[in-house]
Amino acid sequence: MTSLRQLTRNPNESQLQAAIVQGLRMAGYVVIETGRPQRQVRCVSCGTFFSPRSGTQNSVGCPDLLVARPGAGFRGWMGLELKVPAIHTLLGNAPGGRLRPEQRVLRDMGLVTIITSLDEALSALEAC
Repeated sequence: MTSLRQLTRNPNESQLQAAIVQGLRMAGYVVIETGRPQRQVRCVSCGTFFSPRSGTQNSVGCPDLLVARPGAGFRGWMGLELKVPAIHTLLGNAPGGRLRPEQRVLRDMGLVTIITSLDEALSALEAC
């Protein structure tokens, strides 16, 4: 089985999300995953798998995770948008590369934090 540390070194986005969710829950946070891909189904004609609808079917700009600290009340919630670290390096951007305009607005308002690792998520939540 792949360890949490291995998954956070060179993951794809779904592996990164799984590792971060696991780590946050182990640290006692409440995590709601909003950015989950749609389940694939098998075509009855040809047998191949496909997604009936593309994307996550969330509202545009909705962060991948909504996270809360137990006992912190409403102000303890934070939106986290996950980005794979290699994307930032390739684009030469700080965290925030490949964001939709709606995500940029939420980030700029301080409602969503862009993260690339569990350590970044924990740091952002501790500062909240």
